[in-house]
Amino acid sequence: MAADRDEKLAVLHGLAGNFSAALSPETSKLWLFLLADYSVAQVQAAALAMIRRCGTDEVPYKTMPPFALLQRELDAMSGTVRGEKNIQLQAIAEWGNLLAAIGAYGSYREPNLCQTTAYCVRAMGGWTQVCRWRTDELPWRERDFIELWTQSHGKTEAMAQGCEAVAALSGHKGLAALGPLQRTRAVSER
Repeated sequence: MAADRDEKLAVLHGLAGNFSAALSPETSKLWLFLLADYSVAQVQAAALAMIRRCGTDEVPYKTMPPFALLQRELDAMSGTVRGEKNIQLQAIAEWGNLLAAIGAYGSYREPNLCQTTAYCVRAMGGWTQVCRWRTDELPWRERDFIELWTQSHGKTEAMAQGCEAVAALSGHKGLAALGPLQRTRAVSER
């Protein structure tokens, strides 16, 4: 919508003016592209929050702050979590889903799990073994699961092919001798 675009552009120019900066047409176009998923009201509120913090340690800029700071404001307002923290939260949620599935299905019927969780279950001994975990083991099993899930998210297809395939893909020798967590670390470091 042209009206939203124009209002967001006005906010950007106001923000730039506050920092004695001028936005080039190319920079304006890029910022508008990055702000496409946000409403005009959200952009206005985030810009106002940045201006209010101007000169503090959080926003020490005497020039136009980078887009990342505006996005941080927008994410804080909307509750959006990005990057590694987002993957960590997904892993914690999948741990909860795994425990619920163990309770709901038992060891006789394996449920459909997300690809990364299914990989982690296989790496940790398989569905039947996971269902046999004792309650006193759960704290360290949770730690291992979350670490493995976080490290293998987005890489499960290559990892599911086995350590020899992963070694060939990564150029790493001797992965077959490593355990699943160590293999994941070795691959994710490449």
